Amino acid sequence: MILANYVYSLLRAALAIAFIDQTPGVVADDFEHVPTTTVVDILSSQVQFSKFLRVIQRNGLVPLLNQMDNFTLVAPINSAFLPSDLNAFDSEELKRYLIPYVIYSDSFEGVRIFPNLFNNPTSFTSFDEYGEFKVSNISIVEPDLEAESQDAVVQGVEELLSPVDDLYATLSEKGDFGEILRASTIDSDFLTNVTCFLPRKLPYNEVEFSYLTSQYANEDQKTFLFHHLVPGIYGGDVNTSLVNLNGDIVDFSSVDHGLEISLNDTFLSTEANVLASNGIIHEFSKNLFKGFPHFTPLKVLYGLNESEFVDEIIFRKLSYLIDDPSLNQTIFIPRVTDNDDDTENFHPYGVNKNNILYQFAEGQLSGNSELLDSKYCPSKIGGCQKLKLNLIGHDLFINNLVVVDSSSYKIGNTSIFYIDEALTTPSSLGTAVGSYFHCSRSLQFLEDLDLLHFPKSKGYTVLLPCFNSWNNLGLTLDYLRSNKTALALVLENLIIDGPIYSDFVGTVESTSIANEPVILTIEPDDDQDGITKLKVNDTELDLRKYTDILFDVGVVHPVSEIILPESLDIKLQQLLTVVDSTIFQDILSWSNLTEILEEDGYSILLPTKESLESSNITLFSKPSYLKSFIALHILPPGSLDKLVDCENRIPTLLNNTNLSCRRVSKDSVTLQIVEGKDKEVRVINKGCTKRTLHHESVHPGRYNKSSCLLILDRPIDPNWLFDDPNKVPMIHLPMVAVSIGVLIGILFISAILSCCVLCIFRTDKNTDDEQPLIEETLEENEERRRLEAHHHNYHSTEHGNIEDNTNSSGAEGQKTSPSTEFSEGNYSEHSKSKPIPV
Repeated sequence: MILANYVYSLLRAALAIAFIDQTPGVVADDFEHVPTTTVVDILSSQVQFSKFLRVIQRNGLVPLLNQMDNFTLVAPINSAFLPSDLNAFDSEELKRYLIPYVIYSDSFEGVRIFPNLFNNPTSFTSFDEYGEFKVSNISIVEPDLEAESQDAVVQGVEELLSPVDDLYATLSEKGDFGEILRASTIDSDFLTNVTCFLPRKLPYNEVEFSYLTSQYANEDQKTFLFHHLVPGIYGGDVNTSLVNLNGDIVDFSSVDHGLEISLNDTFLSTEANVLASNGIIHEFSKNLFKGFPHFTPLKVLYGLNESEFVDEIIFRKLSYLIDDPSLNQTIFIPRVTDNDDDTENFHPYGVNKNNILYQFAEGQLSGNSELLDSKYCPSKIGGCQKLKLNLIGHDLFINNLVVVDSSSYKIGNTSIFYIDEALTTPSSLGTAVGSYFHCSRSLQFLEDLDLLHFPKSKGYTVLLPCFNSWNNLGLTLDYLRSNKTALALVLENLIIDGPIYSDFVGTVESTSIANEPVILTIEPDDDQDGITKLKVNDTELDLRKYTDILFDVGVVHPVSEIILPESLDIKLQQLLTVVDSTIFQDILSWSNLTEILEEDGYSILLPTKESLESSNITLFSKPSYLKSFIALHILPPGSLDKLVDCENRIPTLLNNTNLSCRRVSKDSVTLQIVEGKDKEVRVINKGCTKRTLHHESVHPGRYNKSSCLLILDRPIDPNWLFDDPNKVPMIHLPMVAVSIGVLIGILFISAILSCCVLCIFRTDKNTDDEQPLIEETLEENEERRRLEAHHHNYHSTEHGNIEDNTNSSGAEGQKTSPSTEFSEGNYSEHSKSKPIPV
């Protein structure tokens, strides 16, 4: 066949020469300018194209080539073919080698893109300076073989043109970009005759990329892809303005005659002119279009695979919370683990709108303990329910229950945190407090008094006695237990209208649910030790910040001291009723000092009944002893402050007699007489009328209006006083007692004077008649003294021991009373009878 073609060419040449010789005016030199050579002629005349020509002839493509003009044939030389390639070539394949443009090596400088008959882009690169001429990066070894009769040119290449995939298939394998393309609804039919500006590295984090490859991102996938696609095929040495599929203008320019591409005079390609069968790709190292797509919390939640959470938010018509990334908020998402039973039906955030809102907090986490407003704002609390965050070690807890995961996601001003379990809106007071801070006794009292259910209002602040606060009341608690009305008044005044949280600083005037005014002040934590001062009216308490207990209609502050309201009128007399104080009250009444039980400021040191009995202190004790005894056990106004501070000079009602205090432990003190022997008594219980007795308080005069009853393990014995013959016991008495004493004294003196006058008047008249009667009376008196002395010796115990050095409580001052020894010498000289032998 090749030989036949060769012969055919020779014959045509011979005929042409003969034609020239027989034609007048035509010379042989003009033959060079007659266009007689075709592409087939070139292939036939060049032995290196014999295989390619054979493929063309075998597929009957010679007529097709002869009919064409103005084209370029890319012709592989024989070395380009493998045996298998000869059979794979067909008419369709040949179209890839036909370029409907005449392209010479000197037609241009740089890179140009031309379509073939398949409309596939084909690149030609020409640089005379380097002697480089390529097609699709394949060197042209037989350049510019001109077929004049067809205005065509043959470019011989050393390799076959490799087939390329279509643009969709090519881009699908391009890393993250390709993954987004595969996840989108764009198909291969759409990506035809398109130029792609391909970023090698996308600016998205793991969560954002997860969203972009999810089924929920169809619109954003298109937006993203359309930013990188331009209709038409642009490459090589081209400078123009293009419009991408989103309608944005892109300035396209070539660098180095098309070897590189620049976009918007900013981005330079790392690889240009990458051809696909129906498009072209220019690769860039950076993202070309920042800010796309526009991410929102909703999209981030989808990226976190929290579609169920998002669906619930949308269903509850709360999508406004996750559509705007400018919202300054924090979202808490419960983490669902494989250990959760029935995961498909598991709703960690609950199934009501309030619980959904409670997963959202205003503002950002500081990483420290703090209080944040949630988006759950019920009318019954008068504002938004709080979220309490406590930093304990390296763990951050919410409402004392949930641990916040250290990892977070930020989109705009919105942060998203994972938590171990779902947040639920605060429950009722009893449930919310639970076992925290040892508040169970307060809860029991509230339940007994039906104070756990609050009326509809604007929220409440509860100063809940916890820790050891009830025990600190001592006898006052016993009284309150016996008087439910008083106990209710105390608790009602600890429930204040309006929620006030521990991060508040300032003063609030409010009322309690007992309708009594309350002025509440929280001072700033200047020491930064987490403890601030909470002042309720005139009582100051320590308040530890961020120990708030949130409940459904307010906040609870656990306090270590119970505040007794001004309206609660407790007197010492009422405290004395809760202990067995009969002996002491009898002595107090005998001393005409019962008025102090109704006056503020006086306090009583009450020995136990058993200790009084064992010390044989009764109403029958010596009057002077009883006066000193009762005065030693009464503290005048101002002394209680000193006792609380455990000072060493605490005045008593006995003049010039003070007590000193020694603190044995935090809750235990002993007392002894400063002007007496080294003997101590211990305070074993206490109760006050106005406030709890606490030594930690630092305000002078804080107990001026309070009266306290302090129980002693034994009495303070006046015999412990140092002997001072010049010292006359003087008692500080209230004016009422003094007045009554003066009146009784006047009446008593008047009665004695009257009797004396009457006796003198009748003496002379009745002397002889009354002598037997007088003797009989003296005898009866002597007998009575003998029996009393016998009774005294029989019952005398510890007090009798004290008489070794001091006067006994019932004695007359002698070491041995005349009535205690039954001898004739000590018996009355007026008696006519002998003593009864014992």
